[in-house]
Amino acid sequence: MRWRIPRVGLTALWALLSLAGPVVAQSQQQPTTPNLPIGPRTATIQGFVRYQDTEAPADMVKVELRRFTGELVAVDYTRNAGGFRFNEIPQGNYILVIQQEGYLAVREAVDISLGPRMGLTLYLRREDALPVKSQGEAVSVRELSIPSRARNAFRRGLDLAYREQNFAGGLKQLERAIRELPGYYEAHYEKGMLHLQMGDLPQAELALRRALELSENRYTPAWFGLAALHCLRKQFAEAEQLARKGLESDPDSWQGQFELGRALLGLDRTADAEAAVRAAQQAKPDYAPVYLLLANIHIRKKDYPALLSDLDQYLKLEPNGRDSEQARKLRQRVQDALANQNHTIPDKP
Repeated sequence: MRWRIPRVGLTALWALLSLAGPVVAQSQQQPTTPNLPIGPRTATIQGFVRYQDTEAPADMVKVELRRFTGELVAVDYTRNAGGFRFNEIPQGNYILVIQQEGYLAVREAVDISLGPRMGLTLYLRREDALPVKSQGEAVSVRELSIPSRARNAFRRGLDLAYREQNFAGGLKQLERAIRELPGYYEAHYEKGMLHLQMGDLPQAELALRRALELSENRYTPAWFGLAALHCLRKQFAEAEQLARKGLESDPDSWQGQFELGRALLGLDRTADAEAAVRAAQQAKPDYAPVYLLLANIHIRKKDYPALLSDLDQYLKLEPNGRDSEQARKLRQRVQDALANQNHTIPDKP
């Protein structure tokens, strides 16, 4: 499923309830891969991981970059439309490896001897997917039901929107996919999320509700998208109901727990909010926005040691993110105040 969590900022106590620019787009910048041996000539490998049966992005999936000898070079976790990126890799031949529980292993050879490799798409296929003899692939019934023209327009729309940052072009391709297959609820959902990024909340709500209608309320990402939308409108009670509705179908969803936490904090139910966000953290400990949401909770609770821990973890995961500089400044301010035994740190940094 696709999920782009709204940016959880620190400019004010309620900053976690606003979008900046997914569900307004969270920073599209991928973290630089650390500790790579940099030679005189390097290149970038960038791509996306998606689920074969739904075309939805696979967020927080571990992608390993290995040499052909099997030696591990670097690791990244997908985010922002299922994207991954390896920067400043010495030119040569490599293998991308994904081993996700419940899915067939992925091994993709990549040659960057002559320059970067951009826009790769790797697909995760369920182990129990319907086998198809053609080309030895494993494809689900849902995948087989989607016409190729609709599927190609869908993929092109996502690439335009999230790789090329061309939201208008991405919308046109998603609308084309819907014309080819009016019941393509995944495309309606993606259209809604793009409208949400662009700040058009009425159109976003129409598309997300259409995704639910077409899927007979079974496509849980749409519930969570609507919950995020209502948080933006400060309609926190409605957001809570929507998040809980999605969690009824997918109780283990970290996205659902995250949105539930945002709604509960908006309702001033700080303890309940923290419990929900902790559940999201436990499921996806490497997802940086979780720690910004925890930071906002600990600001509310005036738990400054915990706040420092949240900021440390966020900066470890997102050293160059959109909110990273602000997080560093807040961390220094809190640290200085604690060192001076000054515990009257403002609630709104």
